[in-house]
Amino acid sequence: MAKGNIFADTIVNISVMRGVVRLDLGTIEEPSKDGKEAKVSVTDRLVMPIEGFAASFRMQEAAVKRMVELRNAAQAKRAAKGEGEAAAPAKKG
Repeated sequence: MAKGNIFADTIVNISVMRGVVRLDLGTIEEPSKDGKEAKVSVTDRLVMPIEGFAASFRMQEAAVKRMVELRNAAQAKRAAKGEGEAAAPAKKG
């Protein structure tokens, strides 16, 4: 029963109060032109119980781990084919 999509370039802030996690989501308003930080404005807030946040964090960790594994496998495959040097694998942590 999805109501729609919410887009965010970043999480601007995370706060926890009374067992509830609040994530302020932001989008880039003005791209950086001179090497300074881009201007980001808060557009939405995601509010969830700590238990739900912890579960979603574990899911995100697993997704990032899988993306790193896929990237490293692709780099190793390219290196084996002689398509240039593979970048150093990401550090585990």
